[in-house]
Amino acid sequence: MGDDALPVIAEPVSDPDDGGLVDLEPGPVPDDAGPVDLAPPPPVPAPTEAQLRRAVGAVVAASAGDALGAGYVGSGPLGPTAPVTMIASSGEEPGEWSGATELATPVLEVLARGGDVLDSREQDTIVMSWLDVLHGGQPLDPATTAVLRLVSEQLERSPGLPAAQCARRNARRRHERERGPVTSACIVPAAAAALGFLGPEDAPRLTRAVKMLVTTLHGSPEALAPAMLWAHSVRSVILDGPAPLDDSLTHVPGHLRRRWEDHVAEAASASPTLFENDGLAVEAVQVAWAAIVSTANDRGGTHLERALVAAVRAGGDTATTGWVTGALAGAHYGASALPDDWGDLIHGRLGRSGADLARLAKQAVLASHERAVSRLAGLDQAEAEGGEAG
Repeated sequence: MGDDALPVIAEPVSDPDDGGLVDLEPGPVPDDAGPVDLAPPPPVPAPTEAQLRRAVGAVVAASAGDALGAGYVGSGPLGPTAPVTMIASSGEEPGEWSGATELATPVLEVLARGGDVLDSREQDTIVMSWLDVLHGGQPLDPATTAVLRLVSEQLERSPGLPAAQCARRNARRRHERERGPVTSACIVPAAAAALGFLGPEDAPRLTRAVKMLVTTLHGSPEALAPAMLWAHSVRSVILDGPAPLDDSLTHVPGHLRRRWEDHVAEAASASPTLFENDGLAVEAVQVAWAAIVSTANDRGGTHLERALVAAVRAGGDTATTGWVTGALAGAHYGASALPDDWGDLIHGRLGRSGADLARLAKQAVLASHERAVSRLAGLDQAEAEGGEAG
């Protein structure tokens, strides 16, 4: 089994505005001011083998949970001993993942080739890839499908429109018109993005990236809470191993935090079958966390396998919930904790395999490190040139 224990996050992100007044009066300069420290910042540490293993585990286990759950979508809660295996969903093959993994893959592709999802052009690339998924006939959740169809229609009329900006506008307008609940799909691209922000100072950048990705498909500000919670949890587990999910609540927007503290506490002491799982983000988080916590000390198989099976037994939107569970539990245990036959079976519609996702995950982590090093070098150079000009 890989590292032992359970998930979550690290550095807190402060609320953007505190409502106070800024004092613009210059303060006195102390007479004993010491010399300015011109020492270069410490180098960005390269990812360790354990971190690479956990990152690959997050991606591969998420797709395995998706594929496992795909055969049970719409089922009611199953009994505690009901067998859960890689069966075929309607019209698909055993082990074939669903739209959840297809939403995550374009984010990983951008990261793996060294792209930064904070770049608006890369966001356009991701949205265009999602449109390819939609046009290829892959079923996606109704809310995501509705937004992407509007984007597709507008881009047909005006091909030059920025795809991500168009998606955000349509997501916002759709929410203002319908005020529907936040669906679990908002968690998927956010958690995938965590692999691109593993540098020591990258937590605030991940927060911005999650906002950029989530708002392309979800117009409700409340979609940020579950997405931030899970993305920062995955990042923390990849970097440092076990930590309680409660820690990542510091990344939930302040006005939503108390509510999400209650959601997490409730899930930590319940069976996943007690939560309705109708495709909403709150339910996905609670089912996933309850599945991870409630199976920690059970016997049989690995904890990763038991958690995924427990999430699927909860019924409902089992594919997305399986993905969400696998992303966090897999980050802790690594892909080697999956049953061998699952790893051999999982695949996508276009012939992509679990091994392909593993390569994308590893490349995304290594490229993340290279970007962090380059960013540091770029800042150093800019400072040096500014000093010379002065």
